[in-house]
Amino acid sequence: MDKYSEGWGAGLHHYELLPGVSAVKPNSNEFTLSAMHQDQVVVKPDQANVLAFSAFCPFAALQYDNRILTFQAHPEFDVTFETRLVRHLRGQSLPESNADQALDELGAPAATTDSRAIAGWMARFVLRNQENF
Repeated sequence: MDKYSEGWGAGLHHYELLPGVSAVKPNSNEFTLSAMHQDQVVVKPDQANVLAFSAFCPFAALQYDNRILTFQAHPEFDVTFETRLVRHLRGQSLPESNADQALDELGAPAATTDSRAIAGWMARFVLRNQENF
């Protein structure tokens, strides 16, 4: 994990599932989560399989065998929390330009995350692979 050369990821980010990865939402090969990072995986670990990506984050979701499932974004954040966090960090650790763009996205009428769908994915992963833990 390193500081990403493209800077901060903040606000709502959209990710695409790789072909062959089961849909997280019905009839969709994508999902949206809150992002808040400038560090990210920049080189895919040899033992990891990429499950989801975006132009900004090529290794957005990784799986290591049947034991570990990781997400770069924050499925635990909802729009309200992310908005408050961005406002709090604006001009401090988060540059104003990044914060303002994130706040524009977060303030849109249709702003939402797929956190519940991702939580379901995570639960299914654990239940399906519990003997590996």
